[in-house]
Amino acid sequence: QPSQMAAIAQTVTIGGAYILTSSALISFNKYLMQPQRFSHALHLTAIHMVVTFLMSLCLYGCAPQLYPTMGLARGNMGKLFKSMLPLGALFAVALFCSNQAYRYSS
Repeated sequence: QPSQMAAIAQTVTIGGAYILTSSALISFNKYLMQPQRFSHALHLTAIHMVVTFLMSLCLYGCAPQLYPTMGLARGNMGKLFKSMLPLGALFAVALFCSNQAYRYSS
C-alpha cells in the first residue's frame, strides 16, 4: 500500500510539473509573439527544437541510465529515423502553427 501511494504521488507530481511547465511556456510564447517583441514564429519554433535537442543530449551525457533503451535504438537507426523523422516534422509544424496562433490571440 505505501509503495502504491508513493507511485501515485510521484505520478501526480510529475504530471503537475509538466502541466505547469507547459502553461509557462505557452504564456511566454504568447508574450513573445506580440508585434513589438519577437513575432517570428518560425524562428521561435527552430530555437525551441534546437534547445530541446541540446538539453536532451546533455541529459543523456549526464544520466544515460534515464535512457534504458538507447542501446536498442542505436542498433536500429534506419528504422528509428524512418518512424521518428515524420513525427518530428509534424511536431515542428504543430509548434509553428501554435506560435502563429499566439500572434492573433494576443
